[in-house]
Amino acid sequence: MPEQFNPEQLPNGLEEELTPSAPNEEPLSRDENKDLGAKLLSQSSFDVRNQEIVNSSFAKARKAGEKLPGKNNERRNYAYLSRLERLIEKHGKEAEKRLWRMSINDNLVTKFENIPEAYWDTKRQEYRDNGHGYITLEDEDSRRTIYNEEILKHQKESLEAWANYLGDEKSPYPLWFKIYAWDGMTKMGKWSKDKGEYERRNETTAAPYPEPNAEALNKVFEVVNQYHGNGEKEFRTKDGERNINLEKLVQSGNFAKIYNAIEREIAPIIEPPERAEDVHGEWVEYRPGQEEEIAAAGRGTRWCIGGSPATVRSYLTYGNYGEYYDDEQNELKSRFFLLHLEDPKTGKLARNAVASIRLGLDGCVEEISGLLEGQALNDSLVKVVEEKVKSLHGGEEYLPKFADKNRLIALDRKMEQGEDLAKEELEFLYEIHRPIETLDTYNNRDPRIEELREKYGIYYALDHGVDANQIASKLSYDTIIEELDTLVSHGADINQIASRLSDDGTIIEELDTLVSHGADINQIVSRLPDNTIVEALYTLVSYNADIDNILTSIYPGNSKIFAKQELLKKLGVSGKKLLSAFDPNLALSYLSELVAYGVSIDDIKEDAMPYAQPDTIMDYYEELTQNYGIEINLDNIIQQLLAMDSYGEQEIIRHRDLLIKNNIDINEVISRFSPEGRQKYAWAHSPSFEEMFREAGLIT
Repeated sequence: MPEQFNPEQLPNGLEEELTPSAPNEEPLSRDENKDLGAKLLSQSSFDVRNQEIVNSSFAKARKAGEKLPGKNNERRNYAYLSRLERLIEKHGKEAEKRLWRMSINDNLVTKFENIPEAYWDTKRQEYRDNGHGYITLEDEDSRRTIYNEEILKHQKESLEAWANYLGDEKSPYPLWFKIYAWDGMTKMGKWSKDKGEYERRNETTAAPYPEPNAEALNKVFEVVNQYHGNGEKEFRTKDGERNINLEKLVQSGNFAKIYNAIEREIAPIIEPPERAEDVHGEWVEYRPGQEEEIAAAGRGTRWCIGGSPATVRSYLTYGNYGEYYDDEQNELKSRFFLLHLEDPKTGKLARNAVASIRLGLDGCVEEISGLLEGQALNDSLVKVVEEKVKSLHGGEEYLPKFADKNRLIALDRKMEQGEDLAKEELEFLYEIHRPIETLDTYNNRDPRIEELREKYGIYYALDHGVDANQIASKLSYDTIIEELDTLVSHGADINQIASRLSDDGTIIEELDTLVSHGADINQIVSRLPDNTIVEALYTLVSYNADIDNILTSIYPGNSKIFAKQELLKKLGVSGKKLLSAFDPNLALSYLSELVAYGVSIDDIKEDAMPYAQPDTIMDYYEELTQNYGIEINLDNIIQQLLAMDSYGEQEIIRHRDLLIKNNIDINEVISRFSPEGRQKYAWAHSPSFEEMFREAGLIT
């Protein structure tokens, strides 16, 4: 786990509980789990690569007098695991999700300057093979485009896939194994077909990280637990022979090599046919007690239940959130419904399943999984799965997701046939009226959406009747700017577009584009953050923004405006007008700056003093009276403060010395306090602090 998985960065206020890990066949205790994790992390030199945070955790543990088992490095890793575990227990699963997202950092992404020349040679050849002619890719701009669109994008997406899977509340693993898996995965590079394994990752690796294989991950967890945790040192092949190679790999603790070997052993499955009418198979219901059968049916699917009875048992017994079911009077309602296809060679049902419906402890549909990326269903299976889901408790909640999936499939087929889309179909695709719901387990968004939008672009949608303002309201900032000509030419309200962008200070960079399309500069100004207005004052004025509108749009008291005083004077902004842009209380705090600009004392008396709060006037009493000769009736100020109840009484006491210095009878003033105030400030009847200091000879 990279150093960004740092408990010191954990935000406060997250209190939900973390999903418990799946039990082993013979569950280890919590401390035994950490002990096992510490050993494996030591074997993989985790503490060396993450020295700073591990040493920090170790130092804190020693200072707290914690008992840390194992050898030196193991003790350090144990301290780190304990510290992280405590924080997650305190702040809940949302905190763990946040930490996993923070683990995706620039150190894990290959830098542009480290991409080897051999990669660009391969890319040139790839373009030539695809009929794009001879492309040199010598200039940096072309290379950076490919880097951003392919290398950077795909590496971050692959890291997100691991972070989402390990940080998901349904993830069945203990914390130590998640860290062990993440740390091992970050060393895995490109898949080598010749060697049949993942190459070791280094600073020049352009390939994305491997896709997480839930089944292989579960098997790794199972074998390392068996070997290091339960003391079983021998593994067997399918034929019953002792698997010496796997034993050596597990003994080494090298996650990447164990994971790689197990992936190769996973059994292939029968691929679903392309057409729904060719799907022939049966749904098989599996109940608690059939963990072995469920695990066998999941082999090769990349589901986390594949080959792992312990994980299956965890789902059937603990559900998603650890709500352990232990009622001997009632039968467990959790189930797995797995779809087995007919083997075309034998006519019998295949051992492996191709679709899964899991019921939670309440007997309602909890999860739907398929074989594609993100555990999405194959298109040909959507109909048969939907029909099954309809017959199950809680299935109605998934019907809108099926409806959207079916609609995307229909649009995809139209795209393949080169057919046009109707206005209503385009409004659905661009989510004009509502977001498209996803059926996929681990895809936050159906991949087809972007593919279809690329084919049926914004111009196409607008040209086929989609309202330009509606579509603009759904687009990102960059896309709006990129498509501005198209949007405006199809009737989009440029001021409505500008209003969406105005909260972002970077709109200043696009003023020329927006104004040239007819955007009202004063409407833009009225929606900009005031600091942005001040910083871009010259630019806004150059686009004919009204100076009065600018001043009224600035937060009343933004002192940064004084840095622009030369420009303001050139624009004819008088001292009185500048004063009007300030809150009266803040005007007193910037009195010297305002006077230096040219604000007259008479304007201060007329426009600020009558509206300033009495406590503020007290704060600046001496400056107002001594520096600027403004007469202030302290009796009136005291009367205003007394009308403010306890707060006013507090302010009078805070300015007690000032009042005494100006011959105000403090005893008489306190006598007008509320009974509670008189009791609270009884001590204040004594002479002023200044008088006491003078009597003591501390001041003259």
